Formats: sequence, structure tokens, C-alpha cells
Amino acid sequence: MKYIRTPQPKRNKSQIPFRLNLLFFIAFLLLAALVAQLAYLQILNGPRLAAEVDRTNKTVVTGNVPRGLIFDSKGRALVTNKANNAITYTKSVGAKSQQMYDIANQLAKLIDKPEDNLTKRDYIDYYLAPTKVSKQIVSKLPKKIQDLPTDKADELYKYEVAYVRQHMPTFTATQKEAAGLYKIMNGATQLSTVYLKNQDVTAHEVAVVGERLTQMPGVNLGTDWERSYPNGDSMTSIIGQVSNEKSGLPADQLQAYLANGYARNDRVGTSYLEKAYENVLKGSKSQTQVEIGNNNQIIQS
Repeated sequence: MKYIRTPQPKRNKSQIPFRLNLLFFIAFLLLAALVAQLAYLQILNGPRLAAEVDRTNKTVVTGNVPRGLIFDSKGRALVTNKANNAITYTKSVGAKSQQMYDIANQLAKLIDKPEDNLTKRDYIDYYLAPTKVSKQIVSKLPKKIQDLPTDKADELYKYEVAYVRQHMPTFTATQKEAAGLYKIMNGATQLSTVYLKNQDVTAHEVAVVGERLTQMPGVNLGTDWERSYPNGDSMTSIIGQVSNEKSGLPADQLQAYLANGYARNDRVGTSYLEKAYENVLKGSKSQTQVEIGNNNQIIQS
């Protein structure tokens, strides 16, 4: 009796082990590439990249010095300088309006700085300084204005100013003082030092500000000077007058002074002997080398 064998169907080998091995292989390659990249960065380029992170720039900052004294032929002082306590601000490279706004608000709570003839635009600039407020105002503008490209930032800001001018908010007394401080800081050039308050600075103000200097980048304590006349103010009719920091350089001679290295807020002689001997009395500006970190903050001076 013969038996007929029926052929058994061939079983298809599972593809799972192959695919799993392929997945492991790809993962291994990616991991190897990651390790190679880390080795490249850490071993070969580590020192260079670390130096780039710690890179600093050194620059020289000039500062004002007291004006020269005037004596008569017998060596008696006709004009001297009276030193006053002062609160100063040195503007860092790339200082942001938000930071200056925060400093102005904090400082306004510590010192008495009366409002000094601020314009409506000054208050608007102060109001728009916080990033959050600026974004809120932009969101209220027409869509085509909101979509202006980044290189049109100045144009966008004009629309913000126009909107706030039509919807002018009210300000408290402290905010008005802060607006004045913000105007001074915002108007300073990079790495220049300006006086936030240089008259009637009390010992209490010096103390409370000094305790919080680390909380207000750029703010410092210093001294300023003003002309003093031992024989009375009547001598000014002969000796002449000196401009103050607010008035700065005379408008009719502005370009000539700027060409000679003066800053716009420098004090100069405006009449008689003070003007005639300006080159002698102005002295030489102080020079301080400062080190600027990678975050554009002054780290050493």
C-alpha cells in the first residue's frame, strides 16, 4: 500500500528580527555620530569655544574732571569748585529700555528728584519703555501696521507714540520722577556717564542708593562740582559764567566744540575770563579702561 505525501506549505520567516536589528544599527550610528560631535567640540575645539564664551572687550571711557581754579596776582582764590554728592549712571553697551525703566522706577522710590520740565513725548517714551506695554499698544494698531518688518521698527514706534498721545494715561508723582530719570538714562550714549542727581543729594539718599547698587546696573555714587566764589557772586560780572550740564554746549558754537572733543553736555565758559581761558580751565578728561563681558555688561574698570 502506497502513501502519498502532501507537501507542507513553507513558512515565511519573520521580518521582525531583521527590522529590529536595522533599527538598532541606525540608533548605533546616530549615537556614534553624537559622540564624535561631542568629542570634536570638547577635545578639538573646546579651548577655542571656551575662550569665545569668556571673550571680553576693553575700551577706554572718558569722564569729566573739575574745572580749573582762578587766582589773582597775589595767589588768592577768586574762583574755586564746590564738591557735591552725586548719583550717576553709566550706560552699558546695548542697554535695553526695559532695564532702564526698571532702574528709574526703583530709583524714584529712593531719592527725591522733582519733575524737570518734561514734555508730553518724554512721558510717552517712559510709558512705552516696558516690553509688555509696547506689545499691548502694537496689538491695538491696524493689522497692516502690526505686520511691518523688523527693519521698520522706528516707523512702528511712531505709530505707538501717536496712539498713546491720543490715549494719554495719568501718572503718579513717583512715576513722573521716574520718567525724568528714564529720560536722562535713555539720552546717554553707550559707556558714557551722566548725572541722575547732582544737587541736594542727602546723606540718606547716598546710603539707601549705596545699599542697592547691585540691584541697579550702571548706577553709582560719585561727586560733581559747581563754581564757588569766595569773594561773592559779584565777581561773576568780571570772571564770567559757566554753562551747566543741562544747557551743555552753546548752540551757536556746537559744531566747533564737538570737533574739539567736547560732549554735548559738557560745561564750558560762556563769557569773559571763563570763556577766554576755556582751553586752560577745562582740564583733561579722566580716562578709565573698562572691560566689557560677552553679555555687554561692564565687568571690570
